[in-house]
Amino acid sequence: MRNILLFAVFALSACATKMTENDCAGADWSAIGERDGLYGEGPEKLSERTAQCAEFGLPANAESYQAGRLKGLATYCTPEAGFDAGRNGRAYRGVCPAETESAFLAEYNIGRRLHDFTKAVENANSSYESALSTLQSSKYDLREAFDRYNDESLAEDQRREAGKKIDRLRREIDRLESDLPRLDREIGDAEGALADYRAFLDRR
Repeated sequence: MRNILLFAVFALSACATKMTENDCAGADWSAIGERDGLYGEGPEKLSERTAQCAEFGLPANAESYQAGRLKGLATYCTPEAGFDAGRNGRAYRGVCPAETESAFLAEYNIGRRLHDFTKAVENANSSYESALSTLQSSKYDLREAFDRYNDESLAEDQRREAGKKIDRLRREIDRLESDLPRLDREIGDAEGALADYRAFLDRR
């Protein structure tokens, strides 16, 4: 349940970008500070929010904000939240006090590796699908180039250009077809590394 609550808070604050005039006018600065603390925002976030509200002639309550942020950081600077932040690929901004930072970073780094292994699988699949799509597109273009080359009404210079295009597309297709097995192996390697790491996490 706590993981769910943390995720909800992080998702909410991730959506909070520039403050509007209505946000500033009705701001609960303690709650804003707590949310920023829960998200691991640095002290410069207050300056950013202060500047945004100053555009509307509205002040920030720095004291309330700072009190709320410290409260949020008390929840953020825990091993559980560290793992969650790392797993979701969020940057650590060096906000945790010395007495909690080591435990936070230990779990953050473990979660970050899970994120990196997961991202590697996504990237490998994306590279394979991109190459496959390009291959299919090139084969279609090659058929069209052949049709153009065989068009009896085509001028000689146009036929030469069509021939050059055919040669280029053939080279491209050969390259892609030879590359697909490697890209497929990279998917398997990435999935294997992710599975091994998940097994390590299950054994912890």
